Amino acid sequence: MLQLSASHNQLVRMYGVARLYSLRVLNLSHNNIVSIEGLKDMKYLSHLNLAGNNIKNIEHLNANMLLEHLDLSDNAITIIPDMSGMKQLKRLHLHQNRIKTLQFCEKFLPPMLTYLTLADNALTDLNDLSRLVHLTMLEVFSFADNPCTATPEDQWRPFVLNWLPGLKILDESLVSAKET
Repeated sequence: MLQLSASHNQLVRMYGVARLYSLRVLNLSHNNIVSIEGLKDMKYLSHLNLAGNNIKNIEHLNANMLLEHLDLSDNAITIIPDMSGMKQLKRLHLHQNRIKTLQFCEKFLPPMLTYLTLADNALTDLNDLSRLVHLTMLEVFSFADNPCTATPEDQWRPFVLNWLPGLKILDESLVSAKET
């Protein structure tokens, strides 16, 4: 397995990685990257880690249809764009961003997701969870530390489980038989 990692605290222009078209794992976390570029020719990429950068938009990833694991945590992302072309995507890390709404997620998130983190964002409406009901394969979900979860966990956790009944782990806690 070929893996590329850039050194920390270095401003990286991503288009330079495009020549590594057969790369399967790419780790460019904590590199002050501000935009995603140059990945469209990396058709075999299955794991991409861009955590801890300054990325605001993630709209240039739809060409990477073999992605299974995508880590975009700890960035400056405000909306979830169309990722529906990534049919193989199973793990999506979006915690510690600035996401305010899950609008269009019913169309934008691929239904094969089994793992999704949205904790520590700016989500204010628990009703937005209704936009995730199509994620019937979802087993692990992280949602705490959003403004809509400011009340005690026993007040919002049942709401989450109502919309996502297939969950096995919610915010690092096993979902009990009683809760389901």
